[in-house]
Amino acid sequence: MSIGKKGELTDSIIGVVVCVAVVASLLFLSFSLMSSGYDSTKEISKSYIERLKMEFNSLDSGGVSEFIILNNGNENLKFYLVYFGGVLNFKLGDKILSSSLVGDNVLCICSEEDSILCNNCFNSKFPVSFNGNKSEKQVLGEDIRFEIFRRGDYYEFFSK
Repeated sequence: MSIGKKGELTDSIIGVVVCVAVVASLLFLSFSLMSSGYDSTKEISKSYIERLKMEFNSLDSGGVSEFIILNNGNENLKFYLVYFGGVLNFKLGDKILSSSLVGDNVLCICSEEDSILCNNCFNSKFPVSFNGNKSEKQVLGEDIRFEIFRRGDYYEFFSK
């Protein structure tokens, strides 16, 4: 590391400065990505809803479909399939479940850690029945496997 005749920095010093700047930029980028607000619970709920929409679309052309909700081995985190029908909220034991969507046939994937959140919802074309129960609001289950049929003007869920 020497300074040239005219006070210029040598290539090795410039290389070290560039290397330090690159490492600092990579550390900053990594930290920014990790703390960007990625919420695995929200992403899992979202993927369940997308899967359910795909299953309903396949039912519109006939046949039977299957839908599974798993709790991924985390005992502190549970997922529920909840049918709100046309109501915005209802009481389940000592908890209030609230839909994030207004509609006539609202289905939500709700997650429970400290409280129950129903942030991933969609409005299905038809009402939902669960094991023959056509109640307007019901928790269809958690950690469960369903067979789904289209029965004319409603979808029928059967637990397996």
